[in-house]
Amino acid sequence: MADATPPLGRRVIVNADDFGQSAGINDGIIRCHEAGIVTSASLMVCWPQADAAAAYAQLRPALSVGLHVDLGEWVLRDGEWMPLYTVVATWEETTIRFEILRQLEAFRRLLGRDPSHLDSHQHVHECEPVRGIVVEIGDRLGIPCRRCSQDIRYCGEFYGQTRRGEASPEAIGVDRLVDILRALPDGTTELG
Repeated sequence: MADATPPLGRRVIVNADDFGQSAGINDGIIRCHEAGIVTSASLMVCWPQADAAAAYAQLRPALSVGLHVDLGEWVLRDGEWMPLYTVVATWEETTIRFEILRQLEAFRRLLGRDPSHLDSHQHVHECEPVRGIVVEIGDRLGIPCRRCSQDIRYCGEFYGQTRRGEASPEAIGVDRLVDILRALPDGTTELG
C-alpha cells in the first residue's frame, strides 16, 4: 500500500524588517504588502514612524506583524564595525531582558495584541545572551523567533548588501529571486 501522506510542499513568508523606522521604509513595506508581495513585517517600536506603521497594520489583519527587537545598529567604517547607536550593551543580560520586555509592552500598546513573531535589528538575537532571552519570551508567547524555530527556516539571501555593508544590487534582481525560490526546500521558509 502506498503512503497516503501528501508532500509538504513549500510555503514562503515574505517578511520586511524595520517597519516603523521611517516614513520611507513604511511606504515601501505598505506598497509591497498591497501588491501582494510582503505577507509579514517586523515593527521597530521605538522609532518615529512606529505609530503610523501600527495604525496601518491594525487595519490589515492579513499582514502578520512581529517585534523587531532593537538593541542598536552597527556600520562598517574603515574595515571595522562601529556602533551607529546603542540602546543597551548586548552582553548585559539584565538590561537586555528589561529592554526587550519594554519593547514588547510598547508593541502591545501600539497594536493591542502580542507580536506574531520575534526577530531583531541586524540579527543581534543570534548571539547569546540575547538569543536565550528572545527564545524564552517567544516560547512563553508561543511564537516563532527567526533562526531559532525548527518549524520555520530563514533565508536572508535576497538582500542588497554584502555582510561588509557594500552594495550588491545583483543580489535583489528578479532572476536572483527566482533562483532563491526554486531552491527552497519543502516546509515553511521566511524570506527576509
